[in-house]
Parts: sequence; C-alpha cells; structure tokens
Amino acid sequence: MTKKVQNSKLQIIGFESRWPKSLGEEITKFLNENNDLELIGIKYSSFGFLLNSNREENYTALIICKKN
Repeated sequence: MTKKVQNSKLQIIGFESRWPKSLGEEITKFLNENNDLELIGIKYSSFGFLLNSNREENYTALIICKKN
C-alpha cells in the first residue's frame, strides 16, 4: 500500500489488485473527513462465494490510525 499527500488531502494509491476499488475510495473518504488522523496500517480480509452463478465478494477492513 502506498499513501500520497496532495493539497493536505490524503489519497490512497497502489492498493493490492484484489482489493475492491470501493474500499480504497471509502478509506480515502474516511481519512479526508478525519484529517487529524495519521494512517498506520490497514488489515484487510475477504471471502467470496457463488450465488446464482455470480461471484459475490464480502470484505472487511480495519483501519489503524493515530491522532496527529
């Protein structure tokens, strides 16, 4: 994972390819709304299953931060 600061807003780039794009967007939104937090790490897990011939993905992410 890579983090990049632009215009005092945090933008997450370089997520692992298996991570859903929406996860990166959610984490970026959370950190931008809580800009007194510094990102320490992210613990990610997912599981998938077949439902009516379509693959469904469920995922959770634990965002670890500290106050600036």
